[in-house]
Amino acid sequence: MFETVRDLVVRKTFGGGIQGTLAEKGIDWLNDEVRAAVRHEPEMLERVNLRPGDTYTVIARPADTKAQRRLAERAEALRATEAKLSRTSARQRRAARKLARAQKKLDRSRVGSRRHLRAKAIEAERAKRFDRLMAPSKKLARTRSELRAVTTELERSRARSFSAARGRARRSETVDVHR
Repeated sequence: MFETVRDLVVRKTFGGGIQGTLAEKGIDWLNDEVRAAVRHEPEMLERVNLRPGDTYTVIARPADTKAQRRLAERAEALRATEAKLSRTSARQRRAARKLARAQKKLDRSRVGSRRHLRAKAIEAERAKRFDRLMAPSKKLARTRSELRAVTTELERSRARSFSAARGRARRSETVDVHR
């Protein structure tokens, strides 16, 4: 009945041509959007097999505030930067290969010989170079400390929001189980 009245109103208002068809499509779309916004279908979050005596607690935290979203974006950017900075460089891989070769050469040489002493000196020099190259850069250390600070601030902010939300009036704690 509603559809026939609607069709009649649309035809009288917009006519029977293209305008009327477009108006009907627009009204249908708007109607679907309103229904989707109003209708609350049950949503499956997780499937759990509970035995008698088991308990299952669901805790939902409040949506992030604008400041929390900014902190989360900053933390994600810092994680990407940290991953990029902590990747091994070609220079580090080359130093590792040279050190491995020097250690092999040292292991194959006879202890006490001139060859052994020379190999030991080369191995010590290459180990020192390898350690120097593998030490985290100042930029990486700064990025890691900033990431820790941002993550800590984000966790604190979320904890404050959560504790503030816990103080508000709660919904009923009954859970409908559908099988």
